[in-house]
Amino acid sequence: QSPDGGELQGAFIYYDYQNTFPERLVLEWIQSGAAAGASYLNHCEAVGIRRRDDAGAVPVDLRDTLSGETQTLRARLVINASGPYLDRVLALARDSGEIGITGDREDARGLEKSGGAAVRLKRSTGVHLLCDPLFQPKANSREDHTVFIKGRQNDQFLILPWQGRSLIGPTDQSWDGEDPDKLRPREAEIAALVSDLEASLPPGVFRPEMVRHAITGLRPLIDSGQQNALPSKNPESKSNTRAISRKSAVFDHGDGLLSVGGGKWTTSRALGEETLEYAEKLLSAAGQKLPHSRKYYRRLSRTGAFPGAPGFAESHAEYASFALREYQTPGVGAATHRHLIQMYGRGHTQILDRIRENPALGQPINPDQTTPGGEILDVFAQIDHAVLVEGARSLDDILRRRLSLGLFGLPADEVLAAIAAHAGAAALLNWSAEQQAAEVRTVQSIFRERLP
Repeated sequence: QSPDGGELQGAFIYYDYQNTFPERLVLEWIQSGAAAGASYLNHCEAVGIRRRDDAGAVPVDLRDTLSGETQTLRARLVINASGPYLDRVLALARDSGEIGITGDREDARGLEKSGGAAVRLKRSTGVHLLCDPLFQPKANSREDHTVFIKGRQNDQFLILPWQGRSLIGPTDQSWDGEDPDKLRPREAEIAALVSDLEASLPPGVFRPEMVRHAITGLRPLIDSGQQNALPSKNPESKSNTRAISRKSAVFDHGDGLLSVGGGKWTTSRALGEETLEYAEKLLSAAGQKLPHSRKYYRRLSRTGAFPGAPGFAESHAEYASFALREYQTPGVGAATHRHLIQMYGRGHTQILDRIRENPALGQPINPDQTTPGGEILDVFAQIDHAVLVEGARSLDDILRRRLSLGLFGLPADEVLAAIAAHAGAAALLNWSAEQQAAEVRTVQSIFRERLP
């Protein structure tokens, strides 16, 4: 029978990839860019974009959000790839802060420009619920199946296996807030997911008290008034944004300013390549060049693996098997080793090197953070790596965007204090006791606003 009691008509299995740690994938992009010669600044925001000066450079005013210091950088070309902040960054270069985006549009697939197209940024929320595992695998069964559900309120959502839990979502609803930093999971979206789960699964499989954490993000969609081939199940609902295309586009605003909007994870590399190709056209017209040739960037994009990737000729499973055998480290159990491989890929050996130099760094950050099988996950060496290699400058950076620990919900007060004390040591961020306490309070405030 189907979950609603009707006669089951059929079923099918298909295969897809799961982006287990998207935060770490962003770090891999940044690190691969740095390896190719790029520079990056963390906790730095643009506060002004001015017209080209007499030397042909575009001045961009920046502010360090930690120190408050400001500086001005000058570039031949500025690319606004700020996602859901796209219109807010663009407004820095305009007298008005309207959401409307105007400019010559270059289709991301290289089609001719449609000059002066007025396109609006449409922000869409995607809420996931992190729950206790809904399905207990039987002996000798696979644990990596994802269930696809057509809901009554959500056109479609997934129940994904994630770190021994179930990750449920996403929603796809319009968000009309002005400041993306104030985004929080909305009670109505959470309630809709819960309702769909209860209606779609057999009684008792899901219970609301199984929800441990809520995660939300924003999609920066380009709303050109055209819908894709798969319209919403409820097209009359103005809040549903599933019908808006995920197509990406490059906008040329003149005066050396480009904006990149739309797109998604699976098309991001191609979009980056196409954006650089268009940038090369603009610079070439002005008698200037990129630091490297277009062929160099295309080759880097199409054949270059991320720093932590096993490479195109070797699967993750093959590399994991090799690493577990060849890089055994005293004090690091197989489960923790496997966890580090999953998070850092080839880069996990840097974590192991730190533990070999100082075995105390192999201790678990939170002994209570375990998988259903009882394996303890994050270790203190990852905090050192986050600060010294990955540019982390706050407890929030470390907890939610470097470790896995913060993705499971708010840790206990003593765990937060231990992380702040370790990160705040003189050899790392050199925080005073007052600064450590302030970092803890900030993180607690963030998490307590996440789950209504």
